Amino acid sequence: MMDIPARRLGRGVAAGLGAAAVAVASAVVPLGAAAADPGDQVTLMTFNDFHGAIGGAAGLVCAVETVRAESDTSVLLSAGDNVGGSAFASAVQNDEPTIDVLNAMGVDATAIGNHEYDQGVEDLLERIEPRTAFPDLAANVYDEATGDRIHDAYTVIDRDGVKIAVIGAVTTKTVGKVSPAAIEGLEFGDPVDAVNDVVAEMASDGVEYDILIASYHEGASANAEPGVAPDNTDPIFDKIVTETSAEVDAIFNGDSHRVYNFNAPVPGQDGEERAIVQTGSSAANLGVVNLELGEDGDWDVLGMPELIATPLPEGETCAITTPVVEDVTQIAQDAIDQAAVVGAEPVGSVDGDVTTSWDDSKASYVDGIRTADEPVGNQATTKGDNRTRHSAAGNMLADSMRWYLEDAGLGGEHEVIGFMNPGGIRAELWYEESAADEGEGVVTYAEANSMVPFGNTLNSGEVTGAQFDQMLEEQWQRNAAGGAVDPGDESFLAFGVSENVEYAFDSSAERDDRIIDIRIDGEPIDLDAMYTIVAASFLFEGGDNMHALAEAENVRDSGVLDRDAFIGYLEAHEGLDPDYSQRQLDVELRGAAAPDGQVLRVSKAASQSLGAPEIETVHVDAGELGTFETPYEYDEASGTYYADIALGAENRLSAEETAALTITTTPSAGTSVTFELTGQDVSFTDIDGNLFVDEIMWMAENGYSYGWYDEETDTSEFRPLQPVNRDAMAAFLYRLAGSPEVDLPRSEPFTDVEKGDEHYAAMMWAYQQGITEGWDDGTFRPTTPIARDAMAAFVYRYAGSPDVEDPTSAVFDDVSASNQFATEIAWMRSEEITTGWPDGTYRPLAPTNRDATAAFLFRMTDENEITFMSEQD
Repeated sequence: MMDIPARRLGRGVAAGLGAAAVAVASAVVPLGAAAADPGDQVTLMTFNDFHGAIGGAAGLVCAVETVRAESDTSVLLSAGDNVGGSAFASAVQNDEPTIDVLNAMGVDATAIGNHEYDQGVEDLLERIEPRTAFPDLAANVYDEATGDRIHDAYTVIDRDGVKIAVIGAVTTKTVGKVSPAAIEGLEFGDPVDAVNDVVAEMASDGVEYDILIASYHEGASANAEPGVAPDNTDPIFDKIVTETSAEVDAIFNGDSHRVYNFNAPVPGQDGEERAIVQTGSSAANLGVVNLELGEDGDWDVLGMPELIATPLPEGETCAITTPVVEDVTQIAQDAIDQAAVVGAEPVGSVDGDVTTSWDDSKASYVDGIRTADEPVGNQATTKGDNRTRHSAAGNMLADSMRWYLEDAGLGGEHEVIGFMNPGGIRAELWYEESAADEGEGVVTYAEANSMVPFGNTLNSGEVTGAQFDQMLEEQWQRNAAGGAVDPGDESFLAFGVSENVEYAFDSSAERDDRIIDIRIDGEPIDLDAMYTIVAASFLFEGGDNMHALAEAENVRDSGVLDRDAFIGYLEAHEGLDPDYSQRQLDVELRGAAAPDGQVLRVSKAASQSLGAPEIETVHVDAGELGTFETPYEYDEASGTYYADIALGAENRLSAEETAALTITTTPSAGTSVTFELTGQDVSFTDIDGNLFVDEIMWMAENGYSYGWYDEETDTSEFRPLQPVNRDAMAAFLYRLAGSPEVDLPRSEPFTDVEKGDEHYAAMMWAYQQGITEGWDDGTFRPTTPIARDAMAAFVYRYAGSPDVEDPTSAVFDDVSASNQFATEIAWMRSEEITTGWPDGTYRPLAPTNRDATAAFLFRMTDENEITFMSEQD
């Protein structure tokens, strides 16, 4: 059972349903007109993921006080992660200045975020919560042993006679984002279910409120334009929008650091809408929602939610002066001044910006260089933070870990691999000097600390090559049982690896089968050998859902913080150049049945870190298969960059074949990934249950027919019941003969066939070999389905027109001895190439279906070993 320390209850007007419930006996829920008159308005303000950004506190409080001055009634709420992962000035003082700033700002309540647990649940309950002057809420966190909530689930704020209830909930992803030791004994339940449970419990207990707000430290996966819902891929956000109780009047989000403000339909309430808001992170924006009391007693959202950009222009102060503005500004400045003394010490230098990944919503290529769309502004709080892509910052930090372990003589006998989680990178290293005037390229202690502020110790442990392979598979997040963290969630965290590692993966493959090849120092990884992993301590405890790393052996604490190891690396490597190399590439072999051969799709070949070059060309050295190069271009339909390298029909690889490939780029950016590519077998989507599946697959595996290929879906159909046209029949036999070189005629033998037609060479070959003479009117009729009797004639002549006695009686019930092709059909039957239909007929004038053709050709070639002209007298 978890040992939860004692804590106080009942901050605010009412704090409820926590470790001990607060019973409130009262009247009808909600209060409605008893507390306000129709037309009255309440302003709701929200921010999220402050992360100790006290450098932005003056701008945030200015926006807050401006809104307060314009509003009759207002509340200020946070959606969590007030502390943790913080800017240096706050982090170096254990985030206490941040708590003091938010207290002085007059925050009314906060949802608890995952970062509030960074130093352990006891730190949250015994230090953070007592220091905050507002309720810390989480309805979905339970004591594993008892099932009781350990935090207050809600609070009710009485503001000018209007009772505003707030329910808080934290992301279930906390179990992967925080060291397991920090949250041992806790269970994180579904946040939407928990909020809805609390709504029901409040009603049952008669808790009075006018307005109800759900503050989720959970959010969408994408930004959106004002008034537009984000193009989300995280199922839990969809559930928040569509399944949060209709009693809730507004929904505030956090955690994903996204920006959106829109109104969404209230479930089950036709024509009703409520606001959904997330404000980004680090005091970037203030969300503002206005509610108005209607004649029906409901509080309705008034217009569209607003996002107010909070940063103050350099050198400017707030346009209004209030005691709150003065207090917050002074507290923040005092903390910044105190931290500046320690933080100003230079510890290294860089020759360019070293940043996280900046996705296409924040950056683009300008004159061939990755460039931020907006001016950088506050260096301490501005970052790309696209954790789904590998970055120059991740490369550098992984390299620093490996360097430290080896430099300190702690590497041991095995190859050392640095492993950096993207969520641990909290700031960028900028080349341009900051407001501290440290000089261009100079990295200060404060800047280095801000990049890795969590204070994890650097640990090392030994894993097998197979376990490291699984670690890379676990970049696609999963729970301990191996399933998605949330239903349908395929989120990916791009872990940085040290420069001695390169690997290829296929993101389109099935979970746990995506890593194709790993090379360590250029050599294929030995799955049975041991390797030493060096990483932040919390990863060895299963943090960020690194379950395989949690099984490492001989785990050792290096005795140094990751920050200090990084600073040592900077001191030893003056003038670091950003490394834009992609140490891993996403490669997908497509088109097993494509008529022109397979295509290797290469993506994620370009770094999205600022300053990275725009990749123009992808090069593939495939050894004996040849060398290839293809433009690396943006695809509007998929919203991604990729290069499709056509390997050619002559290089088609089956599932039993492999080829060693090395991929490089122009400009090079240092990317060079070598891997062994395994081929693929042809498959068809429409042949399951067909009588001739084996024969159809024989056709495909030998290259006689690949069916119809859909490039968009990378799937193929054989269309087994579709008739074979005469040109296709010629093509099948031509391929069976080995696709020999054809002397093309100077004049066309058929009036309806000309150079450039599909299967032209095959038709000319069939004509020249006497397999077909066409029709008496001089036509070939290429797109006419071939009848079963004519098919027999084609096959018979292909075999060399073997000597067969002319039949004297009916070959089949419907093929008399006088039939034009009786001899050919009789030969087919004698060789058991055809058995006809169960009713004793052959149906000579019926079209020959593609599946039956596959069967005929298989029996002739594979079973009877009849080849081109092999039966000729």
